[in-house]
Amino acid sequence: HAVTFLWRAEGCPEPESTDNPFTDVTEADFYYKAVLWAVENQITNGLTETTFGPFALCNRAQVVTFLWRAKGKPEPTSTNHPFKDINSKAFYYKAMLWAVENGITAGMSATTFEPDRTCTRGQVVTFLWRMAGEPEAAVAENSAIWIYPIAGSAEPIQVVPGKDFAEKHLFSPKTLAYLDVW
Repeated sequence: HAVTFLWRAEGCPEPESTDNPFTDVTEADFYYKAVLWAVENQITNGLTETTFGPFALCNRAQVVTFLWRAKGKPEPTSTNHPFKDINSKAFYYKAMLWAVENGITAGMSATTFEPDRTCTRGQVVTFLWRMAGEPEAAVAENSAIWIYPIAGSAEPIQVVPGKDFAEKHLFSPKTLAYLDVW
């Protein structure tokens, strides 16, 4: 979910290269271009040199780190935060600070971020929506979620299709977010 949702929110940019080192990502996969784009832009690098892990679950620390990297790793202006479960040496520390400063997350409670907690589809989409400045959203007939691209195009893009097109077109926001699958 996370990488594909982010790629779509960024306007589905074409990857510059078709070099694919991952044995678990093929050109036939709907997330193929999203994975290539994310890797070449150093948003993520997969689980190993040859495995991306499209069915691996994403936690909150990973998702805010993907968003932060997609925005060019901006330096947070402060190290102040209310979370008692954050280590300043953690890989996601600056990403979490940036996300809090920019209103992308307020944590799971007033004092916890819960970095290791698996992100749900709803949390990923909420982070993206907040990162985009909380733009007006539209819901299509098939329960897909559309937002106006961050670049400000007049045409909305489909960020998230309904989870199950065959069974009532449900988005299922509480479903756990995988690294790169709907």
